[in-house]
Order: sequence, then C-alpha cells, then structure tokens
Amino acid sequence: MRVPPFHSPLRGIGLEEAWHDHSECPIGKSIHPHDRILGTGCSLARCKFCVLLDEPLSNTHTDTLLPLPHYPPEKARIKTLVNTW
Repeated sequence: MRVPPFHSPLRGIGLEEAWHDHSECPIGKSIHPHDRILGTGCSLARCKFCVLLDEPLSNTHTDTLLPLPHYPPEKARIKTLVNTW
C-alpha cells in the first residue's frame, strides 16, 4: 500500500540512502516516524524494496526460481508409499 514518500538521514536497516513510499517495506518500517522527512530528497533513488513490492506477482523474476523436481510416475508412486509409512 502506498504511503506519502519519505526519506531519512538515518537509514534504518538499509545500506544506502533512499526514499520510501510503500507501507510494507522492511527498510522503511525500520525508520522511526520521528526520523522521517516527507519528500523524495534531492537526488535520492527510490528504495529497491518499495519498487519490488509494487511489481505485480506475475512479473516476478521466474528465471531465479528453482524448478520443481520432476519424478517419473514409478518413482513418484514409490515416494508416496514411503511417505505414508
């Protein structure tokens, strides 16, 4: 969910200075409300986590996900039998 953009000289748990605008951003959440300055700052980039949180789930980077194991039917049956004991 969007919140008004803010930045802070104290980065919270972030490694670089950035501005935030997403309520679920872990870095933005780590900045105490008293330390937040409204606005995007002069030359700060948008937080990478805020960008990722705005991406639709269908646009996730599927090339980085591990494929599911494929079992031939006979091995899948054996695996099922072993798990039921």
